[in-house]
Amino acid sequence: MSDAARDSERPPVSDQRPAQPAFVAWKGRVLVRSAVEPVPVAVGGAAFSANVPVVPVFAHAGTRVAVYLLEADDEAEALAAVRAVAPDAVFSEVMLDLGRNAPDVRGELVRAIAVERWSNRYRFCPACGTSLIWTSDAIAKICTNPVKVHRHFPRLDPAIIVLVTDGERALLGRSPRFPPGFYSTLAGFVEPGESVEAALRREVYEEAGIRVGATRYFGSEPWPFPRSLMLGYFAQAESFTITLRDAELEDACWFDVAELSELQARMKAARPFFDTIARRLIDSWLAQRAGC
Repeated sequence: MSDAARDSERPPVSDQRPAQPAFVAWKGRVLVRSAVEPVPVAVGGAAFSANVPVVPVFAHAGTRVAVYLLEADDEAEALAAVRAVAPDAVFSEVMLDLGRNAPDVRGELVRAIAVERWSNRYRFCPACGTSLIWTSDAIAKICTNPVKVHRHFPRLDPAIIVLVTDGERALLGRSPRFPPGFYSTLAGFVEPGESVEAALRREVYEEAGIRVGATRYFGSEPWPFPRSLMLGYFAQAESFTITLRDAELEDACWFDVAELSELQARMKAARPFFDTIARRLIDSWLAQRAGC
């Protein structure tokens, strides 16, 4: 099938509200049971108030609802849509609380946030400028152009996140945005035309002035704040003098095992449910050193 023919196909569109329960997202936040009990609430489409715009976004060729998007103008209107089934519910920034949830719940929460954030920003077709509507056969939007339909899928920005070590110490940096006393692994976006490994070496040198050699893949994590796919690595340092080369970091330090163990314990005590790939990279390295 030619690209033109594929673009001109109009996938099925549905404005029905299925009965299937799914998490509810509004303006980058997710519906939770209450402010004191931030447990995500799954709601069936039929439970929403009839006068509030609700969009079911379908996953896996329309076999189930991935997330319900509320298109209310303000929070009071959004909450009014679910008061009948969740009277004390609120919309919550769940980033700091992802670690409270089982892996399957966490995966659905991340998907819900990612889909809503993309949808909120992607309202018009970049090819022809007409308004976009959701399809019911995939997580995708199509334009309303009567001449040629363009289909768009949510955008992901690959980013590297890396724990650099010299064998005995690990390199961590501190962003000006971090809470007091917090440090983390270095990270940055992959630029056009770069391999992941090239991006890793560039970012570490740009941020801390450290050159790295061998790299080892650790794992990946979707991070929809706003739309990243984090690719985690370990890397071996080939230089050791830290030089802050841009404004991304306000500090960077080498930590030995004892220092890093103490820092990690303090950060976990302060934010016990903030479970990230950066935290797991550090935990993995500490466990490796403990086994030496």
